Amino acid sequence: MIVLAHGQEVSVVYARDFGAIPNDGKDDAVALRSAVLAAKEKTPARVVLEKGVYDLIETDEHGAFVSFDNTQNLEFDGTGATLRTHKAAVVLRAVKSKEISLTGFEIERTQLPFAGAKITASRAGSFDCKIVEPYQIQEGARPQAIIAYDPKKGHMGAGFDVYQLDIDQPIKKLSKSTMRVPLKFPKLVAPEGIFVIVRYEVYGPMAILFEHCENIAVSNVRLFSHGGMGIHITQTDGIRIDRVRVAPRDAKTWMSITADAIHLKSNRGRIDITHCEFEKMGDDAVNVNQGYWVVTQKPDAKTVRVKYGYELDHLPAQLLPREGDSAQFPAEDNWLRPAFLLKIAQIIPEHETRTALIRFEEDLPSHVTTGIPLANASSNPVITIKNCTVRNNRARGFLIKTDRALIENCTFESITLPAILLENDITRWFEGVAVRDLEIKNCTFKNCDFWNQGRAAILDAPAFPPTAPAQGHINTRAKIENCSFKDCGKDPIQLRHTQTVETLKNKFL
Repeated sequence: MIVLAHGQEVSVVYARDFGAIPNDGKDDAVALRSAVLAAKEKTPARVVLEKGVYDLIETDEHGAFVSFDNTQNLEFDGTGATLRTHKAAVVLRAVKSKEISLTGFEIERTQLPFAGAKITASRAGSFDCKIVEPYQIQEGARPQAIIAYDPKKGHMGAGFDVYQLDIDQPIKKLSKSTMRVPLKFPKLVAPEGIFVIVRYEVYGPMAILFEHCENIAVSNVRLFSHGGMGIHITQTDGIRIDRVRVAPRDAKTWMSITADAIHLKSNRGRIDITHCEFEKMGDDAVNVNQGYWVVTQKPDAKTVRVKYGYELDHLPAQLLPREGDSAQFPAEDNWLRPAFLLKIAQIIPEHETRTALIRFEEDLPSHVTTGIPLANASSNPVITIKNCTVRNNRARGFLIKTDRALIENCTFESITLPAILLENDITRWFEGVAVRDLEIKNCTFKNCDFWNQGRAAILDAPAFPPTAPAQGHINTRAKIENCSFKDCGKDPIQLRHTQTVETLKNKFL
């Protein structure tokens, strides 16, 4: 069937024609992949599902249920369908694709990747807890994180937040409703009587994944539960996210997804996030950043050898700058303040040593030395976030680590840490970069950063190693206008590492 859209003929491919039948309890993953393959031969095309539940069981060679690799001009339209996953895997994946639109569907897991429980007995190195309905004990699962929860207030609690991603000891089932949860730290004692969320998965495969794409859109999508990040996008130019809701399906469910709702790393061009809701995630609502590369050697005046700051088991070559990009070097007196740009002439990845050689067209600044970070000024998008709500989640609302950002008409409520955080880090995550121009207007902040005594709704918090120069400001300009702050501490705006901070017509209730 051919329809007309924007003056262009679009082929319509119906998933049912390839065996994807909703509500039949059978695996629909292979049939959906077949429909996508057929649509790729007819692009521009639209793959159409029906309303109902599609079960996803078997993954493809990429470890995803459905992939859109090397594809152009394709829309995946769920028309209200539910994609029900039966194991940890990427749900929808697009790599090296252009003009891809995902719209009109829900994602949920058959078995929640976490459990709510009440601690009934505690000792050094473990605790026993009774499962709260409707949760289930996953005997043999590793408790990768545990966080306190307040069921009366409906948000993450204070006083107990443990990450133990590499723990080897499994959960032990003591009875139908009771399990013993090991703690990696042998002297740690959990408080008895509190309610907790035990996460069986934290950083599992992303629900929706884009890499090296151009002009992508995600709209009218709901993420009820997933054991990892919701939408993860890297090295993509042009991103639109609209009417995405990340929230539990019902009030009995204490968490939605176990990590960030949206994580955007090393992208380009524009990013627009509008009319979205983020609730009860295990981590941030939106984290937009790029990773720092660290100089390990300076072979000559025009060349450096670099490693990725955050240590991985391999060289993440897909995150390297491209030849022709401009590298951003910091000032001599502050290793997080941008100061110099140099155009990249050549990049040579060296996988055996997990490093890369970068050669520039001009000589390096004289102060460039071992340990200094560099960023990619060509991978520094402009982000706009409008009409979005974040509530009841662990960690932050928005992490802004990019050149320019506008946050407008957004609401932040009952967030354990700051609602908006400018965080340049060359100690652990190695995420940046400095913000040159940030505008926050017509936003509402309620009960933000309630874990900390020195509470802040808006905060800049750089992280330097002890030997790194750290004089003066990092970010350039921030303007906060016509915002209201309630129960966010005495000093909700703490931008001490930003050169110019302008506040206008704000209300402190």
